[in-house]
Amino acid sequence: TLFSLLMLILFASISYYARSCGFEDYELVRNGKYNMKAIMQRAWLYVRQYGYSLKSALRTSWVDARIKMDEYVASLNPRTIEPKQGNVLKAFFADKYVNYDSSWR
Repeated sequence: TLFSLLMLILFASISYYARSCGFEDYELVRNGKYNMKAIMQRAWLYVRQYGYSLKSALRTSWVDARIKMDEYVASLNPRTIEPKQGNVLKAFFADKYVNYDSSWR
């Protein structure tokens, strides 16, 4: 799994470099579905610009598409942090000290 993680990072950095050089950014994911035409166009871009074989170019463009799909899915479920109310530490220990009086009398 470490190898696949390293390959994912490598392919993501290559695709980031391709986008930063002014290449067209094809819409790889539309409405939660993979855009096959854009994936193939990105693969041909890798073949023409970087001299990739078609196999590795398709693999790289599919990795890009999966990353875009992960970003799309993450954007559908935004995580909100709920504010904590009251004395959180006291509530944590409340079950141990039911009739505990914390006042200083």
